[in-house]
Amino acid sequence: MKATWVKGLSKRSRDPTPRVRDDEQPVTRWRTCVTCLSLPLTLAGRLARADDSIQLDYLASTGCPSEHDFVQQLHTHLPRVRFVSQEESRTLVVRTEQHAGRMLGRLSVRNPSVASDTERIVVGDTCEEVVTSLAFIASIALERDLQTPTKDPVNDASPPDASVSLPTDAGLPPPDAMPPTPPPDLRTNNKPRPPDHWELAAGLDAQLIVGSSPSPFFTLPVFVELSRKTAHLLSPSARLRFSRGESSTHTQYGGADFTWTAGTLDLCPLAWRNSPLRLDTCIRTEAGALAATGTSVVPVYEATRPWFSLGLAARGRSLLAGPLFVEVEGYGAVPFVRDRFFIAPNTTLFRTGPLAFGLSLGAGVTFF
Repeated sequence: MKATWVKGLSKRSRDPTPRVRDDEQPVTRWRTCVTCLSLPLTLAGRLARADDSIQLDYLASTGCPSEHDFVQQLHTHLPRVRFVSQEESRTLVVRTEQHAGRMLGRLSVRNPSVASDTERIVVGDTCEEVVTSLAFIASIALERDLQTPTKDPVNDASPPDASVSLPTDAGLPPPDAMPPTPPPDLRTNNKPRPPDHWELAAGLDAQLIVGSSPSPFFTLPVFVELSRKTAHLLSPSARLRFSRGESSTHTQYGGADFTWTAGTLDLCPLAWRNSPLRLDTCIRTEAGALAATGTSVVPVYEATRPWFSLGLAARGRSLLAGPLFVEVEGYGAVPFVRDRFFIAPNTTLFRTGPLAFGLSLGAGVTFF
Protein backbone atom coordinates (compact mmCIF):
# COMPACT_ATOMS: atom_id res chain seq x y z
CA MET A 1 0.00 0.00 0.00
CA LYS A 2 1.30 3.42 -0.95
CA ALA A 3 1.92 5.87 1.93
CA THR A 4 1.95 9.68 1.78
CA TRP A 5 4.40 11.51 4.02
CA VAL A 6 3.97 15.03 5.47
CA LYS A 7 6.90 16.37 7.45
CA GLY A 8 8.05 12.90 8.28
CA LEU A 9 4.70 11.54 9.60
CA SER A 10 2.65 8.87 7.93
CA LYS A 11 -1.18 8.58 7.80
CA ARG A 12 -0.63 5.15 9.31
CA SER A 13 0.97 6.79 12.35
CA ARG A 14 -0.53 6.14 15.78
CA ASP A 15 -1.10 9.87 16.20
CA PRO A 16 -4.39 10.58 14.38
CA THR A 17 -4.05 14.35 14.66
CA PRO A 18 -4.05 15.90 11.16
CA ARG A 19 -1.15 18.12 10.33
CA VAL A 20 -1.43 21.36 8.37
CA ARG A 21 1.23 22.77 6.16
CA ASP A 22 2.78 26.07 7.06
CA ASP A 23 1.43 27.77 3.93
CA GLU A 24 -2.22 26.92 4.96
CA GLN A 25 -2.08 28.41 8.54
CA PRO A 26 -2.62 32.11 7.59
CA VAL A 27 -5.81 31.27 5.70
CA THR A 28 -7.23 29.33 8.68
CA ARG A 29 -6.43 32.10 11.14
CA TRP A 30 -8.13 34.71 8.90
CA ARG A 31 -11.30 32.64 8.73
CA THR A 32 -11.35 32.25 12.54
CA CYS A 33 -11.09 36.02 13.07
CA VAL A 34 -13.93 36.69 10.65
CA THR A 35 -16.13 34.19 12.51
CA CYS A 36 -15.36 35.80 15.92
CA LEU A 37 -16.16 39.28 14.63
CA SER A 38 -19.41 38.24 12.95
CA LEU A 39 -20.81 36.50 16.10
CA PRO A 40 -21.47 39.67 18.18
CA LEU A 41 -22.82 41.43 15.09
CA THR A 42 -25.30 38.58 14.57
CA LEU A 43 -26.41 38.68 18.24
CA ALA A 44 -26.80 42.45 18.09
CA GLY A 45 -28.95 42.13 15.02
CA ARG A 46 -31.22 39.63 16.73
CA LEU A 47 -31.56 41.86 19.80
CA ALA A 48 -32.31 44.84 17.62
CA ARG A 49 -35.13 42.93 15.97
CA ALA A 50 -36.69 42.13 19.41
CA ASP A 51 -39.20 44.94 19.79
CA ASP A 52 -39.30 45.45 23.57
CA SER A 53 -40.33 49.12 23.48
CA ILE A 54 -43.80 50.53 24.07
CA GLN A 55 -45.30 53.93 24.77
CA LEU A 56 -46.93 54.59 28.19
CA ASP A 57 -50.01 56.77 28.63
CA TYR A 58 -50.45 57.04 32.43
CA LEU A 59 -53.01 59.28 34.16
CA ALA A 60 -53.81 58.83 37.86
CA SER A 61 -55.92 60.63 40.45
CA THR A 62 -54.45 62.88 43.12
CA GLY A 63 -52.67 60.90 45.82
CA CYS A 64 -52.07 57.85 43.63
CA PRO A 65 -48.61 56.40 42.83
CA SER A 66 -46.75 58.33 40.14
CA GLU A 67 -45.87 57.13 36.66
CA HIS A 68 -42.34 56.38 37.87
CA ASP A 69 -43.72 54.18 40.66
CA PHE A 70 -45.90 52.28 38.19
CA VAL A 71 -42.93 51.66 35.87
CA GLN A 72 -40.83 50.38 38.77
CA GLN A 73 -43.53 47.93 39.83
CA LEU A 74 -43.93 46.74 36.23
CA HIS A 75 -40.16 46.20 35.88
CA THR A 76 -40.19 43.90 38.92
CA HIS A 77 -42.33 41.48 36.86
CA LEU A 78 -41.00 42.25 33.34
CA PRO A 79 -37.54 43.89 33.45
CA ARG A 80 -36.87 43.86 29.70
CA VAL A 81 -39.70 46.14 28.62
CA ARG A 82 -38.63 49.66 27.60
CA PHE A 83 -40.89 52.72 27.64
CA VAL A 84 -40.26 55.37 25.02
CA SER A 85 -41.71 58.83 24.49
CA GLN A 86 -42.07 58.80 20.69
CA GLU A 87 -45.05 57.31 18.93
CA GLU A 88 -44.84 53.53 18.78
CA SER A 89 -47.03 50.83 17.29
CA ARG A 90 -48.24 49.82 20.76
CA THR A 91 -49.40 52.05 23.65
CA LEU A 92 -50.09 50.98 27.24
CA VAL A 93 -52.97 53.07 28.63
CA VAL A 94 -53.47 53.26 32.43
CA ARG A 95 -56.20 55.28 34.18
CA THR A 96 -57.29 55.53 37.84
CA GLU A 97 -60.30 57.40 39.24
CA GLN A 98 -62.70 57.60 42.18
CA HIS A 99 -65.98 55.75 41.73
CA ALA A 100 -68.72 55.26 44.37
CA GLY A 101 -66.31 55.80 47.24
CA ARG A 102 -63.72 53.31 45.93
CA MET A 103 -60.79 53.39 43.50
CA LEU A 104 -61.30 52.22 39.91
CA GLY A 105 -58.41 51.32 37.60
CA ARG A 106 -58.50 50.73 33.82
CA LEU A 107 -55.85 49.06 31.67
CA SER A 108 -55.70 48.58 27.90
CA VAL A 109 -53.05 48.05 25.21
CA ARG A 110 -53.60 49.86 21.92
CA ASN A 111 -52.29 47.82 19.03
CA PRO A 112 -52.92 48.85 15.40
CA SER A 113 -52.84 45.20 14.33
CA VAL A 114 -55.83 44.42 16.59
CA ALA A 115 -59.32 45.50 15.58
CA SER A 116 -60.45 46.40 19.11
CA ASP A 117 -58.75 47.02 22.43
CA THR A 118 -59.74 44.87 25.42
CA GLU A 119 -59.99 46.81 28.68
CA ARG A 120 -59.42 45.35 32.13
CA ILE A 121 -60.99 47.00 35.19
CA VAL A 122 -59.75 46.67 38.78
CA VAL A 123 -61.63 47.94 41.87
CA GLY A 124 -59.96 48.36 45.26
CA ASP A 125 -60.11 50.20 48.56
CA THR A 126 -56.92 52.23 47.95
CA CYS A 127 -55.19 53.57 44.88
CA GLU A 128 -51.95 51.75 45.81
CA GLU A 129 -53.74 48.40 45.65
CA VAL A 130 -55.26 49.22 42.26
CA VAL A 131 -51.95 50.41 40.73
CA THR A 132 -50.11 47.32 42.03
CA SER A 133 -52.73 45.04 40.44
CA LEU A 134 -52.60 46.97 37.16
CA ALA A 135 -48.80 46.65 37.04
CA PHE A 136 -49.04 42.88 37.44
CA ILE A 137 -51.75 42.54 34.78
CA ALA A 138 -49.76 44.79 32.42
CA SER A 139 -46.65 42.62 32.80
CA ILE A 140 -48.61 39.53 31.70
CA ALA A 141 -50.20 41.39 28.79
CA LEU A 142 -46.90 42.87 27.57
CA GLU A 143 -45.07 39.55 27.90
CA ARG A 144 -47.48 37.98 25.41
CA ASP A 145 -47.52 41.10 23.26
CA LEU A 146 -43.72 41.17 22.92
CA GLN A 147 -43.70 37.51 21.89
CA THR A 148 -46.66 37.63 19.48
CA PRO A 149 -47.43 41.28 18.67
CA THR A 150 -50.08 40.38 16.09
CA LYS A 151 -52.48 39.08 18.77
CA ASP A 152 -54.54 40.93 21.32
CA PRO A 153 -52.17 41.14 24.35
CA VAL A 154 -54.78 41.84 27.00
CA ASN A 155 -57.32 39.30 25.79
CA ASP A 156 -54.62 36.62 25.42
CA ALA A 157 -52.93 37.40 28.75
CA SER A 158 -53.60 33.91 30.11
CA PRO A 159 -51.03 31.18 29.31
CA PRO A 160 -51.87 28.68 26.55
CA ASP A 161 -53.60 25.47 27.46
CA ALA A 162 -51.39 22.46 28.01
CA SER A 163 -52.52 18.89 27.38
CA VAL A 164 -51.68 16.42 30.14
CA SER A 165 -52.00 12.68 29.67
CA LEU A 166 -53.61 10.91 32.60
CA PRO A 167 -53.82 7.18 33.22
CA THR A 168 -57.08 5.52 32.27
CA ASP A 169 -57.77 4.53 35.86
CA ALA A 170 -57.43 8.06 37.26
CA GLY A 171 -61.18 8.16 37.96
CA LEU A 172 -61.66 11.58 36.33
CA PRO A 173 -64.46 12.41 33.91
CA PRO A 174 -63.52 13.16 30.31
CA PRO A 175 -62.54 16.79 29.60
CA ASP A 176 -65.76 17.47 27.71
CA ALA A 177 -67.85 16.49 30.78
CA MET A 178 -66.00 18.82 33.16
CA PRO A 179 -67.53 22.32 33.47
CA PRO A 180 -65.15 25.15 32.58
CA THR A 181 -63.74 27.16 35.47
CA PRO A 182 -65.01 30.74 35.23
CA PRO A 183 -62.28 33.40 35.22
CA PRO A 184 -62.00 35.63 38.31
CA ASP A 185 -63.96 38.85 38.10
CA LEU A 186 -61.48 41.66 38.73
CA ARG A 187 -64.22 44.27 38.83
CA THR A 188 -65.68 43.04 42.11
CA ASN A 189 -64.07 42.75 45.50
CA ASN A 190 -66.95 41.18 47.38
CA LYS A 191 -66.10 38.71 50.12
CA PRO A 192 -68.42 35.75 50.74
CA ARG A 193 -71.06 36.60 53.29
CA PRO A 194 -71.23 34.49 56.44
CA PRO A 195 -74.40 32.44 56.86
CA ASP A 196 -77.27 33.89 58.90
CA HIS A 197 -77.43 32.73 62.50
CA TRP A 198 -78.86 33.65 65.91
CA GLU A 199 -76.87 35.49 68.59
CA LEU A 200 -77.41 35.61 72.35
CA ALA A 201 -76.05 38.61 74.27
CA ALA A 202 -76.28 40.01 77.80
CA GLY A 203 -75.08 43.19 79.45
CA LEU A 204 -75.56 46.10 81.82
CA ASP A 205 -76.70 49.69 81.16
CA ALA A 206 -76.36 52.96 83.03
CA GLN A 207 -79.66 54.73 82.33
CA LEU A 208 -81.10 58.17 83.06
CA ILE A 209 -84.93 58.30 83.07
CA VAL A 210 -87.06 61.44 83.01
CA GLY A 211 -90.86 61.60 83.38
CA SER A 212 -91.53 58.38 85.26
CA SER A 213 -91.21 60.01 88.71
CA PRO A 214 -91.13 63.55 90.19
CA SER A 215 -87.38 63.97 89.44
CA PRO A 216 -84.90 62.32 87.04
CA PHE A 217 -83.24 59.21 88.40
CA PHE A 218 -80.53 56.69 87.43
CA THR A 219 -80.96 52.95 87.07
CA LEU A 220 -78.63 50.06 86.31
CA PRO A 221 -80.79 47.68 84.27
CA VAL A 222 -79.55 44.27 83.13
CA PHE A 223 -80.64 42.92 79.75
CA VAL A 224 -80.72 39.73 77.71
CA GLU A 225 -81.00 39.89 73.92
CA LEU A 226 -81.63 37.39 71.14
CA SER A 227 -80.93 38.65 67.62
CA ARG A 228 -80.71 37.32 64.10
CA LYS A 229 -77.35 38.17 62.51
CA THR A 230 -77.81 38.71 58.80
CA ALA A 231 -76.53 41.03 56.10
CA HIS A 232 -80.05 42.21 55.23
CA LEU A 233 -81.88 45.19 56.66
CA LEU A 234 -84.58 42.90 57.99
CA SER A 235 -82.67 41.55 60.99
CA PRO A 236 -85.07 40.94 63.91
CA SER A 237 -84.06 40.98 67.56
CA ALA A 238 -85.74 40.96 70.97
CA ARG A 239 -84.40 42.36 74.24
CA LEU A 240 -85.72 41.89 77.77
CA ARG A 241 -84.63 44.36 80.45
CA PHE A 242 -85.37 44.87 84.19
CA SER A 243 -85.07 48.31 85.81
CA ARG A 244 -85.59 49.78 89.24
CA GLY A 245 -85.08 53.40 90.31
CA GLU A 246 -85.91 55.72 93.18
CA SER A 247 -86.63 59.44 93.55
CA SER A 248 -88.35 61.73 96.06
CA THR A 249 -90.14 65.06 96.35
CA HIS A 250 -90.90 67.41 99.29
CA THR A 251 -93.23 70.32 99.95
CA GLN A 252 -93.98 72.46 103.01
CA TYR A 253 -96.86 70.11 103.84
CA GLY A 254 -94.90 66.88 103.44
CA GLY A 255 -93.35 64.69 100.77
CA ALA A 256 -93.07 61.19 99.36
CA ASP A 257 -90.48 58.66 98.19
CA PHE A 258 -91.17 57.02 94.82
CA THR A 259 -89.93 53.65 93.56
CA TRP A 260 -90.28 52.79 89.90
CA THR A 261 -89.97 49.12 88.89
CA ALA A 262 -90.55 47.91 85.35
CA GLY A 263 -89.73 45.23 82.85
CA THR A 264 -89.01 46.32 79.27
CA LEU A 265 -89.47 44.37 76.05
CA ASP A 266 -87.84 45.73 72.88
CA LEU A 267 -88.90 44.26 69.54
CA CYS A 268 -86.52 45.41 66.79
CA PRO A 269 -87.44 44.28 63.26
CA LEU A 270 -84.82 46.37 61.41
CA ALA A 271 -81.07 46.59 61.91
CA TRP A 272 -78.32 48.17 59.80
CA ARG A 273 -74.94 46.45 60.07
CA ASN A 274 -71.57 47.58 58.83
CA SER A 275 -68.89 45.85 60.87
CA PRO A 276 -68.10 46.76 63.57
CA LEU A 277 -71.19 49.02 63.80
CA ARG A 278 -74.84 48.11 64.20
CA LEU A 279 -77.95 50.33 64.44
CA ASP A 280 -81.34 49.07 65.68
CA THR A 281 -84.80 50.64 65.67
CA CYS A 282 -87.19 49.13 68.21
CA ILE A 283 -90.74 49.20 69.54
CA ARG A 284 -90.56 49.42 73.34
CA THR A 285 -93.14 48.16 75.82
CA GLU A 286 -92.80 48.86 79.56
CA ALA A 287 -94.87 47.21 82.29
CA GLY A 288 -94.41 47.52 86.04
CA ALA A 289 -95.44 49.56 89.05
CA LEU A 290 -94.90 53.00 90.58
CA ALA A 291 -95.00 52.98 94.38
CA ALA A 292 -95.11 56.04 96.67
CA THR A 293 -94.57 56.29 100.48
CA GLY A 294 -95.44 59.48 102.32
CA THR A 295 -92.78 61.31 104.36
CA SER A 296 -93.21 64.02 107.01
CA VAL A 297 -96.94 63.34 107.11
CA VAL A 298 -99.19 61.85 109.76
CA PRO A 299 -100.51 59.27 109.24
CA VAL A 300 -98.07 57.77 106.65
CA TYR A 301 -99.79 56.43 103.57
CA GLU A 302 -98.47 54.10 100.88
CA ALA A 303 -99.81 53.69 97.37
CA THR A 304 -98.76 51.45 94.46
CA ARG A 305 -100.09 52.05 90.98
CA PRO A 306 -99.57 50.08 87.73
CA TRP A 307 -97.20 51.42 85.11
CA PHE A 308 -97.63 50.74 81.41
CA SER A 309 -96.15 52.65 78.47
CA LEU A 310 -95.45 52.19 74.75
CA GLY A 311 -92.77 53.94 72.73
CA LEU A 312 -89.83 53.83 70.30
CA ALA A 313 -86.13 53.27 70.90
CA ALA A 314 -82.97 53.61 68.82
CA ARG A 315 -79.72 51.85 69.69
CA GLY A 316 -76.20 51.97 68.30
CA ARG A 317 -73.59 49.29 69.00
CA SER A 318 -69.87 48.97 68.28
CA LEU A 319 -67.72 45.88 68.73
CA LEU A 320 -64.60 46.29 70.86
CA ALA A 321 -62.67 43.03 70.84
CA GLY A 322 -64.01 39.56 70.22
CA PRO A 323 -67.49 39.24 71.76
CA LEU A 324 -67.31 42.49 73.79
CA PHE A 325 -69.33 45.52 72.68
CA VAL A 326 -70.47 48.95 73.86
CA GLU A 327 -73.71 50.71 73.01
CA VAL A 328 -75.68 53.91 73.40
CA GLU A 329 -79.48 54.13 73.44
CA GLY A 330 -82.27 56.67 73.53
CA TYR A 331 -86.03 56.18 73.82
CA GLY A 332 -89.34 57.94 74.25
CA ALA A 333 -92.57 56.42 75.61
CA VAL A 334 -96.15 57.42 76.26
CA PRO A 335 -97.59 56.28 79.67
CA PHE A 336 -101.08 54.82 79.46
CA VAL A 337 -101.76 55.18 83.22
CA ARG A 338 -101.40 58.75 84.45
CA ASP A 339 -101.96 58.90 88.22
CA ARG A 340 -101.93 61.88 90.59
CA PHE A 341 -100.22 61.53 93.96
CA PHE A 342 -101.22 64.18 96.55
CA ILE A 343 -101.37 64.99 100.25
CA ALA A 344 -104.72 65.82 101.79
CA PRO A 345 -106.51 68.00 101.40
CA ASN A 346 -105.21 68.83 97.87
CA THR A 347 -101.40 69.18 97.64
CA THR A 348 -100.12 67.46 94.50
CA LEU A 349 -96.78 65.75 94.88
CA PHE A 350 -96.52 64.18 91.39
CA ARG A 351 -98.67 63.62 88.34
CA THR A 352 -97.49 61.33 85.53
CA GLY A 353 -96.72 63.38 82.45
CA PRO A 354 -97.69 62.69 78.82
CA LEU A 355 -94.15 61.58 77.86
CA ALA A 356 -91.29 59.70 79.51
CA PHE A 357 -87.86 59.40 77.90
CA GLY A 358 -84.40 58.14 78.76
CA LEU A 359 -80.79 57.87 77.66
CA SER A 360 -78.41 55.00 78.46
CA LEU A 361 -74.84 53.87 77.94
CA GLY A 362 -74.00 50.20 78.33
CA ALA A 363 -71.70 47.29 77.59
CA GLY A 364 -72.24 43.60 77.00
CA VAL A 365 -70.91 40.33 75.63
CA THR A 366 -72.09 38.03 72.86
CA PHE A 367 -72.15 34.32 73.68
CA PHE A 368 -72.75 32.81 70.23
